[in-house]
Amino acid sequence: MGKAKIQYHPAFASGIELLMWDYQASLVIETEHELSRKPLKMDLLIVKKKEDVDIENEIGYIFRGHNIIEYKSPADELSIDQYSKVMAYAFLYKALGKTVNEVPVEEITVSIFRHSFPRKLFKSLQDSGCSVEKASDGVYYVKGPLAPFPTQTIVMKDLPPEKYTVLRILAPGADPEDIRRFVLQSSGSQESGYRRNVDAVYQVSVSANREVYENLRKEDQAVCDALRDLMKEDFLRVENEGLAKGIAGAVEIMREDGKDDRAIVERLMSKYDLTQEEAEKYVLVTV
Repeated sequence: MGKAKIQYHPAFASGIELLMWDYQASLVIETEHELSRKPLKMDLLIVKKKEDVDIENEIGYIFRGHNIIEYKSPADELSIDQYSKVMAYAFLYKALGKTVNEVPVEEITVSIFRHSFPRKLFKSLQDSGCSVEKASDGVYYVKGPLAPFPTQTIVMKDLPPEKYTVLRILAPGADPEDIRRFVLQSSGSQESGYRRNVDAVYQVSVSANREVYENLRKEDQAVCDALRDLMKEDFLRVENEGLAKGIAGAVEIMREDGKDDRAIVERLMSKYDLTQEEAEKYVLVTV
């Protein structure tokens, strides 16, 4: 079975929305904000609707009126050239306002997210006369000639786990305790917008950490029950309820025959014409 490319960026955007959920009345969050008529887009733009709103977390502490977010997935490079491109996006965003100086320079911030520590980037910045200061766990401020706006680089794996589980679990090698925390905290919510973001994060996290989810499902009944809750809407959306029950039954039979979960996924994809993602859902929630 070919390994499908994991679409990290939508899940990252959902993770940011979840972290800013308490401020949704005061923020406008745009994914892939278009900078021009040509396909030139920023990963995320967060605009404050109210100037006096302070974001009370380490990520949003530096936010001003217009906040440009760049996300680098585990497979993406983050060099001085990528860094410079983000700064160019910020200047272009400022320049493309509908009126002159509609977006003042002093109202722009730049945040660059990646999972691992960008050692080469930081060295390049320091060689260019910039300083890189650790503001808190996982948060580094960049100051100097190549940081014309308040700029921070976020190392997602180093963020405090209790507050930022939703970002820490997006890469391969996630801590099982982070995944357990996310699953247990996310189940039970009935608000559709919140659940939609949770599902986007969940799907990418499962694809990147499938074995961890499988082990937790088998070993932890609370996690197993929470996964069922997270996926119950997917089962309700299946047009043929009998088909859903038939697939669940087939999973149980294959398990009794000693097949591992990867083999079961492949069989479901072949027999029921499911995508890998759909097949994995059935395997994870069927005990």
